[in-house]
Amino acid sequence: MCTSHRLGLPDDLIAYIDALEKRLSPLFILLFGSHARGEAGRYSDYDLFIVATTLPHDYWERQAFLRTRKPAWVDVVAFNPTELEQVLHRGLILDALLDGRLLRGDEAIFRQWREKACRYIERQGLRRTSWGYFRQVG
Repeated sequence: MCTSHRLGLPDDLIAYIDALEKRLSPLFILLFGSHARGEAGRYSDYDLFIVATTLPHDYWERQAFLRTRKPAWVDVVAFNPTELEQVLHRGLILDALLDGRLLRGDEAIFRQWREKACRYIERQGLRRTSWGYFRQVG
């Protein structure tokens, strides 16, 4: 699935996503944050969320890998599935999975992760606010 052209993404960002897709064969790539929610301002950056089994394991190698051809106005977070399972409880991760727009990859796998995030929120009795996720009282 490729929705990057339909979202009107800048050519530099599309080229970066194309390069990542060729080098990683990701399970999925999401656009998240203000651009995914339709709230971006003139100076908003673009946020990408990547899940791939072929990411470098070493932190510094991974950062160097992700920075290759990356425009300065793009932020990237990337996990393999095991890592994603370990950080699923974090607000940024929940936001990305709930609000993210699928740019590339397997829609069924993305939907499974989105459902995991929803189940986690429900199991924990969390309520989403503009400040984060909080346990519902009462």
